Amino acid sequence: MIAFLASGIIFLSIAAAIYALHHYTKDTEHKMSWWKWVLTVFWLVLFLITFASIGTFIGEGASQAVLPGGGFFVGVTLVTGAVLCWLLFFAKFGKKS
Repeated sequence: MIAFLASGIIFLSIAAAIYALHHYTKDTEHKMSWWKWVLTVFWLVLFLITFASIGTFIGEGASQAVLPGGGFFVGVTLVTGAVLCWLLFFAKFGKKS
């Protein structure tokens, strides 16, 4: 039951994040091309895999694997999230000024 509630909360959080990003791009007239949306969805899947792997390690009792495995996934998620944030909001493509 708790796993079902946790999954529901995670799903609602991701749906709210996509909804907020969609409305942010509409309100600020920020252009989001299709490949930016694809990268965003791939990053959200990576985010889910990160916490799923940590939860699996803990659930299986593999406490020795939580720090290196979870640390690796968290590091990759943070770095790719920073790059994605730069691509979505700060990078200027095709415009020379």
